[in-house]
Amino acid sequence: MNIFDKAENILRADFTEIVRFEVEETADYTELDINEDGTIDIFDLIFVAQAFESQDVNADVNRDGTVNILDLVDVASHFGEEVTAAPAAGNLTTEQLQRWLTQARQADNGSPAFKRGITVLATLLRSLRPETTALLPNYPNPFNPETWIPYQLANSANVSISIYSIDGKLIRTLPVGYRNAGFYQKRSRAGYWDGRNMFGEKVATGLYFYTLKTGDFTATRKMLIRK
Repeated sequence: MNIFDKAENILRADFTEIVRFEVEETADYTELDINEDGTIDIFDLIFVAQAFESQDVNADVNRDGTVNILDLVDVASHFGEEVTAAPAAGNLTTEQLQRWLTQARQADNGSPAFKRGITVLATLLRSLRPETTALLPNYPNPFNPETWIPYQLANSANVSISIYSIDGKLIRTLPVGYRNAGFYQKRSRAGYWDGRNMFGEKVATGLYFYTLKTGDFTATRKMLIRK
């Protein structure tokens, strides 16, 4: 298979150097607002990423016949147009953004548009990756019968959350496991305790402690069951 650059020069299929393409300024705003919601935002980036390696005409914003990192960077370079708020990463993961950022840096040709796109991706990645690992206050507290235990991870790690009685006895270890770096604060992502011990029995009213362990990090907070 032959690969052509923009000048129609044939490149060897077994080339080893990174092929650098040009990301042009796109004049038509509507082409970049792929989902037509009036804003060039994270949803447009996700739409492009989901169409990678396809020929989806909506996601192929640079009209080169295929959807790839070049289209994603093109959209990212106009990120936030018509919006005053800072970029938000939505439901993206750090792994997705890191992969896009790596691909974008490999294809970077030094143009202002490309630089803007890379900057947006890097900003989104930072917004998903906390500077520090921390155990946050559970909510609600006091509670009955259930509560959520939020936390944040500066690095991906195996996570353990354990519940202890006031005299230090282990009540329950919550099933968490390996988690990617990020914020785990919403109910759908935070640790969850239903107020039962390891035998499925409801625990008594009173003060309890919960401990987060991730690698070398350990933190403990207290919570109150009130019936």
